[in-house]
Amino acid sequence: MDARASAPVFTGEYRDGIGVEASGDDVRLVDEDEDAVYKEYGTSDTPAHAALTDAARSRGRYSGWQPKGRRR
Repeated sequence: MDARASAPVFTGEYRDGIGVEASGDDVRLVDEDEDAVYKEYGTSDTPAHAALTDAARSRGRYSGWQPKGRRR
């Protein structure tokens, strides 16, 4: 999975929490790490990693949140 391959690893929780949920034509990348939203989208102190967002963009339409400092 592209998202796991590009996710940074400190403890492994962000990378290992990545999964896929599907319901009909709706497919979502999800992360079970409780801090994933901060790692994915960044904060005022940390840069966005955007592993899930970038993987979703590369596979189809993406209309969700934008990582801090990264617009497409």
